Order: sequence, then C-alpha cells, then structure tokens
Amino acid sequence: MELDPAEAAEAAAAQAAAEEAAKLKALEAEVAESDAPKAEAAKASAEEDKEKERDAPADARPKVGERARFLLQDCTMNAVPADTGGLLMALREGGCRFLAAGARASLGVRAGRYMFEVKGVEELSEGQPAAKPILRIGFSLRGSSPLVGDAEDSICFDSDGFLWYNKKKTKIVQKGRPWKGAVVAVVMNLEKGGPNAGTISLFVDGARETEPQRLPDPLLGQALYPTVMFKCVSVHVNFGPAPHRPLPFQCRLLEDAAAADVAVEQQPSSPKPGGCEVLFPVFLPDQGAFDWADEFLEKNPRCKELSDRAMVDWALRSNLVRNKALSKLEVSSDKPGMGFGLPALDDSAALKAVMRFAPLMPRDFLVMEVRGNLLKADREAALKNFVAPAFKKVAVVMIGEPGDDFKRRTQQLVLKGKQDKLDAEHSQKRSNAERARQVEAMKKTQQRMANERKRKLEATMRAKERAAKIAKGEKVEDPKEEEPPKEEEESVAPIDDELLGPAPRAVLSEEEKQMWFRKAPGGIPDIAMPALTSAIAKFSLPEREEGFDEIRYQWYPKEKATEHFNSWVRDRKKAMPMDDLQPSDWFRKKHSCWVRDMAVWQTAHKAYQAREAKEAAEAKVAKEAREAKEGKALGAVKDVSKAKDDRDPTKFLEQEMKQHGLDVFAVENICDVGGGVPLFAEFGLGDWALLSLRYELHLVVHALRRDCPDPDRRGIRVEQMPFYYSKYFKKPLATKSFGFDTMEAVLEYIEDTIGVDPSTGDLESFVAEDHTSNDIFVKLAEESRRFRQRRVLTGEENVLMPAIGIAPATAIGKAKALATPLLTLAPLAPKLGSTALARPSLPLAPKKVIRPTLPATLVPTMPTPLVPGKIVAGAPGPTPIKTLRPGLL
Repeated sequence: MELDPAEAAEAAAAQAAAEEAAKLKALEAEVAESDAPKAEAAKASAEEDKEKERDAPADARPKVGERARFLLQDCTMNAVPADTGGLLMALREGGCRFLAAGARASLGVRAGRYMFEVKGVEELSEGQPAAKPILRIGFSLRGSSPLVGDAEDSICFDSDGFLWYNKKKTKIVQKGRPWKGAVVAVVMNLEKGGPNAGTISLFVDGARETEPQRLPDPLLGQALYPTVMFKCVSVHVNFGPAPHRPLPFQCRLLEDAAAADVAVEQQPSSPKPGGCEVLFPVFLPDQGAFDWADEFLEKNPRCKELSDRAMVDWALRSNLVRNKALSKLEVSSDKPGMGFGLPALDDSAALKAVMRFAPLMPRDFLVMEVRGNLLKADREAALKNFVAPAFKKVAVVMIGEPGDDFKRRTQQLVLKGKQDKLDAEHSQKRSNAERARQVEAMKKTQQRMANERKRKLEATMRAKERAAKIAKGEKVEDPKEEEPPKEEEESVAPIDDELLGPAPRAVLSEEEKQMWFRKAPGGIPDIAMPALTSAIAKFSLPEREEGFDEIRYQWYPKEKATEHFNSWVRDRKKAMPMDDLQPSDWFRKKHSCWVRDMAVWQTAHKAYQAREAKEAAEAKVAKEAREAKEGKALGAVKDVSKAKDDRDPTKFLEQEMKQHGLDVFAVENICDVGGGVPLFAEFGLGDWALLSLRYELHLVVHALRRDCPDPDRRGIRVEQMPFYYSKYFKKPLATKSFGFDTMEAVLEYIEDTIGVDPSTGDLESFVAEDHTSNDIFVKLAEESRRFRQRRVLTGEENVLMPAIGIAPATAIGKAKALATPLLTLAPLAPKLGSTALARPSLPLAPKKVIRPTLPATLVPTMPTPLVPGKIVAGAPGPTPIKTLRPGLL
C-alpha cells in the first residue's frame, strides 16, 4: 500500500528528528562524563570552603607528657580496659550482656581544640534474646557517670544519629554513614574567639557528619573528659599522637595537647592492704537507709553501689525498657521489681555475676541491702567476695537517733516532696486554664465559620431564585452587591497569671519538723512485708567474728544501739504473724476430738427435734380429734401457739422456772438434762456457729504457744487471728459470715471464752489448755444464748447477730428467756499469780439490761466470780459452775 505524499513527508521528518535527538543525547553524555571529575572537585572545594575549622597552628608550649588511660574508678563495673593499646571490652556473664559499659579517659580538655577517635572492632550478638548494640562517644565531667547522655554532666553522639544530653536525644543526622567498621572522631572546640568555639563535632572516616553543636551552659568552663559508652561491641580508642583518619583540617589528638590545655587525672597507685573500703550499712527498715546511701554516693561518686536498685538504674541507663506492671510485682526499695522481661536480669543473675567479678578490680564499694545486711548468713556470704588484701571490710551501724545533719536533710527532702506536689498541682491548674482558653477560642472560630457558611448559603439560594425567575421570563432587578458583614475576631483573653497566682510555698508541719526519717515516695517500704516476716526472727547486728575488719556505730553507741535494736525486733515480731507456721500433732489430735464431739451433739439435737416434732404432731391430732368429738366448729378453733402466747408471762414464767430451774454449769450430761432433753435443745444455726468459733479460737490460742519456737511471737493480736485461723484450719475466718466487718465485733459474742490481756495486747482463752472435756463450750454457748435472749426481751435488738441472729419471737420464747438464771457481770478475780485484769476496748461491755420485776422466790442466785482459765466445781446445791464470764477482758 502506497502512502499519501503528505504522510510520507511527515514520516521522514519524524525519523530525522529522532536521529537528531539521539545524536544530541550521546553528545550530552560525553560532556557529562568529561566534566564529572571537575564537578566532584568543585563540590569538594565548596565543602572545603564551607568548613570553618582551620588547621591547628604550630604550638611550642610544653606537651602534656601523659598517656590517656581509662582508670578503674572512672569505669563501670563490667568494663575491662586494656593497659595498652586503647582497647575496651565488657564482661557478658549472666545478664551483663544487656548492661552498657562505660569508661572515661584520664585526660580532660580545658581549652583549645582537640579530638579522639573510636572504632568498633567487633560486634557481639550471641544469646537469646539478643541485646541491641549501643555505641555512644562524647565528653563528661570528672566524677560523673561514664554512662553518658543521661544527666547534665555529659554530652555525646550515638550511632543512630542522635545527640544525647540530660536524657534528651536530638536527631542531628538524617542519613549518615554507618559506624560499623568506621573510624569515628569527636572534636571538642574550646578555642576562645574561634568560629566554632564552645562546640562539639562528629566526623566519620574523616568526613564531617554534623554541624558543630553548641555545648550546654553547665558544661562550659570545666574540664571535659573523653567518654565511651558501649554495649555488645568491643571498641578501640585512639588518643594520639596521630589520627587514623585525617580530618579536612589538621587537629591534634589529646596526647599531643599542650599541658596548659589539659587536665590530668592521676593514675592511683596500687591499692595498699586495706586501701579500698567495702561498706555494709546496717539500718532498721524504713529508718533512712536509702536517703543516707544517696547522700553518701553524692559525696563519694567513685564508690560503686552493689544492690538491686543500682542494677535497675544501670539497666535503664542501658536503654532497656521497664514493664511497669511486672516491676510492681514485688515493690520494695531493697528488691524493686526489675520488670525488664529478661530472665537473666529479672532473677538477679546479673547482680550475682557483678558481685563475683567486681572485686577483681579493687575500688570502693557500698553493699546496699537493708535485709541482707541485717542477716548474719547474708553478711558472711557477701564478705566472701572481698577476700583480697586490698579490701577493708567495714560494717557501719546506724541505729537510733541520727545526727543533726541527717535530720536537716530529711526535712529538706520532705519539704522538696511537698513543694514538688504543689508545683505539679499548680502546673495542672494552669494547663486546665489554658485548655479551657483554647476550647473557648475554638468555639468562637467555629461560630464565625458557621456564620460565613450561612451567609454563602443564603446568597446561593437567592442566586438560584433569580435564575429561576429569569428562566420563566420574569423581570428581575439587578442584584445588589452586598458586602459581607465584618465580624471582629474576638480574641480570647490570655491566662491571667496574677489571678492564677504563683504556686504556693510548702511548709513543714510541727510533726514533720520533729521527724527523723521520712516515708519513701509512694509509700514503698525498704523491705517487702513477706520478706520481712520470714527474716525478722534472724535479724542481728554484725560482729567482728563474721569477717569484718571494723564495726562503726555512727548514731547510738554499741550498748544503746543493741538495746534499741532488740526492742524494735521484739515489738515488730509481736505485730507480724508467722508465715512459716505448721500445725502440730497436738493441734490435730485436739481438733479431731472436737469434730467427733460435735457430731455426737448434733446427732442428739436432731433426734430430740424429731421426737419433739413427732410428739407435737401426735398431740395436735389427739386435740383435733377431741375437739371434733366435743362438736366444736372448725372455724372457732383458736391457734394453739397464739393462745399460748397470750397467756400471762409471769404465770408461764413460774412454770418454766420449775421445769428449767437449773444452772447450765451444774449439768453433768449435756445430752440429757432430764427427760431426754439436751442442754442444747434450743440451739439454732447461729448458736452452733458460735459454739464452733469458741472452740476453734480457743484451740488456736493454745496451739500457737506450743507450735511457735520464738517466745516473742507466741501471742496473737486481734488483727492477726484471721491469719492464724487460716493457717491452722486451712479455711478463711470470714467475719462477713457472722454479719460483721471487723474481728472485734465478732469477738463480742464470744467474750466469755476469748478476750484481750491488757498487759500484752494478746488474745487469751479463759478455758485452760489442759481442760479435758469439751462440754464447757456447750455450756458457755447455752448461757450466752439465754443471756442474749433476755437482752432481746428488753428491747436491745442490736444484740442480734445480723447474719445468724437468734431472737425469741413469741411470749413463750420471752418467758423462757426470763426463766434462765440471770448472771451478773461482776468484777472478776485475777489470774493466779497476776494482778486484776481490766476490761480493754475489746470486747465491749454489754449494754445495761432493764429486767422485769420477778417474784422474790424466782430471783436466781448470783454466780460467784472465779479464776480465769480454770473450771471450778461449785458448792452443793444450785450454786452454778462456770468459767470466767462477760466482763473478764
């Protein structure tokens, strides 16, 4: 097919244009290739012109003449510096591979411009979970932590392109060169009058990585020492005299510095025997231990603390993240929950490893653990780590009243804590005001926008209406140009600082001014309660025989401190239950006997109830048959119980007294007091519950005295009874099941069996331990039931137990209550060999009972008060036999 002449011409022109474009592209490539070296040279020249640093001039001043070293006192406990060659490594046993190591050089820059170089020689990543490598290089002040970047006393760069200062990191390198295998240099410029004076710069393989970074004010005017922080890497540090990677300008290394520009930290001589102190502070729990330790470490920054809290701080400085939920599982200052999710750290394996290898490099140590330093076995185990002659092992006992300096510091800390709280509240108040101001401004802006939308919508509607009229051919007037209403922007008034006022100033109360020790922030105790409970019986003060070279008593002298210590331990042991208590065979035997007796009594009670029910049913049938035989109408039959209730209580009382005129404590067979009626015939569920409670608490009180090996802990406080009850009976003592919130309220109902000895504050049982028959507890329960019913009869409804209350609802029940012997709450005789016991706050005395007037012949004989804890036979006749009754304790 032949092309049209015009089309053929167009195709030829297109082909010619394509060929011309290809030739032009090839020519441009040739030009670019020939100009590439020139472009690179121009770029390098531009960078060189941009670099403001100039070559260091010749300096004829005397050189420092010292080699830069990493001194032990300026290294973390896991850092291992080589004596020569500038090599730094870290120990990795246990969980130490997760902990960063740090080392500070002995030469510090005071003036001039100097540099040092660091190169990672190996990266260590074995182990699971793997630890992330860290490398930070910078400068720090003398005496500061070698873990740089976490305080105001150091500044550094890291391998991720951040500048670290005072726990804040700033991204300064967006896409930098990797540090792995590279030579990294840090330049400190303290030249006066120079273009980059007072700055720090980073270079990688000789090329500038960052712009000069200004030094914070706290670092100016002081000697700054090169510092390296590393984790999971081994590094080589070059201090001179020549650089491994030259910079774009000539810069001297530290070992080539002028002596006038450098501060030299002298290498200490080999420690003499006893030249390094290992301190074991001995404190009572919650009496200033960690406040003292903080102050001591501030004054002695080169002393290394060995403790769990130091390990937590070390791990946090090593960029580990703490799980707050896990860290609160065991909260105490002694053993703060690690909570890092790393078994090697969380199980204290890292601390044990540090305790083993830290003494290999002698320095001063502070072994800071309140519980461990109070236990002889723990002290002896810790002392075995410091057998080298360089160590002097010192126990510092601080017990009793501290010195004035410590008291002032305590008050300062308390005042600071209160002020911080007030400042936080004031800051929150200001934030709330600012938030309210912003909300108001937003509302006004939204209102203006809504008004504008409404105006535009109305204009659009008018335009549509006009267009519709025009379409219909209607005549419309030209629209008038309306100027939009000018809405003045109402500015929201700024926060009135005068109205808000400054943060209030904290002041100490009179009680706080007399305070010796403060409560730890958050109420965290020095020792967790389970740990304190299990160890307090073994607490002791240190002795020279344990391996100490010296024992210092800094607060109270030895004799007074020992007395104070023993008194504190004795009081705390009484207040703390024994967690490791185990019931004895004596307890189990006694409890088995009680279970058998209860089964016999309850069987007899059920048999009696069944017999009574059967007799009542037979009597009812016979009565109905008799009434039917007599021709009485069914509707006229009166309710028997109601008729009985309507009888004269006094007459019924005379009948009941004849039938029940016995003293419960004179009964020999509680299963048959006469006519097959058991003494516990009227027992309800509540009475059986109180009966069991009487015996069980009685048994716990006596069993603890047998089972507890520590004589200081054989008593039971009221608040401890639920704990010991659960230990012995393997079930909780729930006061709620008796309808009360407190143990004290429950004990009011068994005050004839259990009371408080006011001289000791311990619970006492008023039934002797060697009493062989359990019948006495049934008699006590029956007497208490009758006594309680009489009080109900007089209107004291509050004597009922809310959950298992027992109340006679009928006149017969009231008469039966009156028929029981009235027992006076008379003063009681003292225990044998003791003084009279006064009633303490527990249990409460019964309220005054207003009894009805009885015939003289019916007034019962008052019981004779007897010796507590002894069952005494009564005189012949109706004189009751009883134990210590209400009013005893």
